Amino acid sequence: MKRKQASSRFFPMMVESSGIVQHEALISQEIELASTIHDALDKLQLKQPQLYDILYPMKEMKAKRPMDLALRYLSARARTVRELEYYLDEKQFDEVVVQETVDRLVELGLLDDANYALEFVQSRLRSKPISRATLQRQLAEHFVPREHIESALDFVTPELEQENCLAVLRKYWRQLERLPQEERKARVTQRALSRGFSYADIAWGFARLEV
Repeated sequence: MKRKQASSRFFPMMVESSGIVQHEALISQEIELASTIHDALDKLQLKQPQLYDILYPMKEMKAKRPMDLALRYLSARARTVRELEYYLDEKQFDEVVVQETVDRLVELGLLDDANYALEFVQSRLRSKPISRATLQRQLAEHFVPREHIESALDFVTPELEQENCLAVLRKYWRQLERLPQEERKARVTQRALSRGFSYADIAWGFARLEV
């Protein structure tokens, strides 16, 4: 590792004296700083970009390229194309630059709305019973194109929708057990409707629920 090169890449410094940059002092200080950084990296077991983020969290962020910001944004969780476009627009990048960045990430497979939609649906279904209508609304809130939403929702078969509805009915039926029978059924029906299940599926569920 050439310590002088590493320091000039990550920590440029200017030493001014009477308006003249003293290059010898700059080189000496850079070499000393590079040595300090190198020791810190070894002790803390950090990679150089991590230490860079700790020391210069916001000021240097503004100077980073759109691709750097995009990758950081994607590292937290999966995003849709439109979400990334909005994010980069907020950073005041030129429209052409934003489009080039997005196109490159799509080409690399790091942005994929179709895959995002499918994984979103499968993940939500694994976590709890949820209706097709709710999934559709949530995907739209993430700006997933309609064709990808419809394709991902093919995973939700009519049979699965009914089973999810039945699971929701059972949950609220237990929670509202102290209510009179008719009021209990009405309340449970409203809860299921508010979660996107249809009257037909609710009726199917009640027919199989021990009431």
